[in-house]
Amino acid sequence: MPTRAGFAVNMSLPANGRIKARTLANKAEDLEIAAGMAAGSITVEPAVDNRGRELAGEVWIYFDVEDILTQTLPMPEDHTELSVNDAFPVGLFADGAPILLRLREIAALIVGVRGRGKTNLLNVIIYQLSRCTDVVLWMIDLKGGRAAKPWLRPWLDGTVKRPVLDWVATTAAEAYRMLTAAKALIEQRSNAGYGGTKVKPSRRRPAVIIICDEVAALVGRHAKPQGRLKLSDLVALLTLCIQLGRSEAVDFVLATQRATVTMTGGGDLKSQCEMRIGLGVTNPQDAQSVFQGNTVAAKLLTKLKNFATRGAVLVQNGDGGRIAPGKSFFMGDDQECLDLIYRAAKEHALFPAPLDPAGAADVDAAVRALGDGQGYTDRWSEERAAHLYSDNLEDDWTDDEAPGDDDLVAAGVPATTKPRIPTAGGKPQAPRGDRPRSSRFFERKRTRPARDGQPANARPDPYAEEWEAIVSHFNKATAEEVEYKPSEPEEPGKVSRYDRMLQIIKDAGSAGIKPGRILARMTAEGTAWEERTSIYPALKKAVDERKIHQPAGPRGVYVYRGDDS
Repeated sequence: MPTRAGFAVNMSLPANGRIKARTLANKAEDLEIAAGMAAGSITVEPAVDNRGRELAGEVWIYFDVEDILTQTLPMPEDHTELSVNDAFPVGLFADGAPILLRLREIAALIVGVRGRGKTNLLNVIIYQLSRCTDVVLWMIDLKGGRAAKPWLRPWLDGTVKRPVLDWVATTAAEAYRMLTAAKALIEQRSNAGYGGTKVKPSRRRPAVIIICDEVAALVGRHAKPQGRLKLSDLVALLTLCIQLGRSEAVDFVLATQRATVTMTGGGDLKSQCEMRIGLGVTNPQDAQSVFQGNTVAAKLLTKLKNFATRGAVLVQNGDGGRIAPGKSFFMGDDQECLDLIYRAAKEHALFPAPLDPAGAADVDAAVRALGDGQGYTDRWSEERAAHLYSDNLEDDWTDDEAPGDDDLVAAGVPATTKPRIPTAGGKPQAPRGDRPRSSRFFERKRTRPARDGQPANARPDPYAEEWEAIVSHFNKATAEEVEYKPSEPEEPGKVSRYDRMLQIIKDAGSAGIKPGRILARMTAEGTAWEERTSIYPALKKAVDERKIHQPAGPRGVYVYRGDDS
């Protein structure tokens, strides 16, 4: 069957069950190697019947000849009206089909490390949602409003009379007000019984979609709410709103760098996010946290981390739905992106609906009940939003700055030493702000003697022992280190298995070769050991004899050194 990017082949699996769909999916990389195609160009998906149920004995194999994942897809500039009840495009799947998202009655989780296109995708989603005439857009942006402010500029400079974003929270306290308002709106609509079993958004009673950029800054383990506000209060309130908001037309779009429970506020909150969108991640463990239990999807997600595939996504559109790679639309670089957002915010200013009067009254009362005299109607007051009216954006939280000299001095460390800060997911674990960082991040016992060849006055690396332990763990050939012994005496005239193994590694050249491929070649020649595990003691013996080595890079690769190395 032809597709927009190539073709797809429909295959029936053997009736004896020896080959399953996941078996073929795990072989996709082997097919790509054999066909000389780019990584991620071949995907295997179960076929479905006319009722949408997966068929256990039938699959589709997609061959994407045109590499959409490395293309730049300019954002189509469309200013026509939409409805939040309908799906809208945010890019193209690898087979050329449009990626259609319907953000009504579902919570979405977007995961991607810095520089993979997460902010661009959020802007694409805001662009499309701002075209909807039956939606109210609220945004939590704890990076000083940096992502939200471009959407406010036409309103701030007086070009339009209202912003496309109805409410922006840039501090944890303001975010708590917003979540309290969402809870009050859910209760008001539930008690009123609008729409029978659920609310169907309309201009008269619009949906409320809350977009949270960097949810880890709000409910993650390292988030530090100020004042009397507790992290547990934020986590509980956000989780409750996501659990109850579906039927009352209050939905969420959450973005974070990692999908671990420490970054998303807990497993209960994360489990409510049925729509998952993964951008590039740094390791397979992070990929597994996005698409839990799906090793094929996790493996594919790790391939979307280089510069060429920036903006590539892996989409699961609903719980148990199809997981497929694609590419999001690109809003443009720097000023081009800002200009496009400005035009959209100006053209779409009157599209989003105002909050219905009954809901707005209950929301305002709930926010005022927090005790500071401020309500929903005061959300744009000087006291709460003055920083959005200027160009001086002060981050309440950041993910891309290392501690400065002042931070180190406050922690009791001379600024000249600047010890390496332990990181998690690419950002410092130590919180920023006026409070000194915990001394445990800086004060470590440095009793380790200098290594051979290291100057006597060199500062030892406090992480050297930990790093060596990790390397030793992955380089260990077997659970038990055993002395290499041939499994059986080799007949005269036959090539030594050990020598044949070395020759195969030598033939592989500087790229190296993994044990599995060595065994495959030796098995085909009839020179392999009877037990597959016998190759690991042989490899260890060759490493000890300095005939081969494992360079830094892909784990498990062996490279020939030679007798004189």
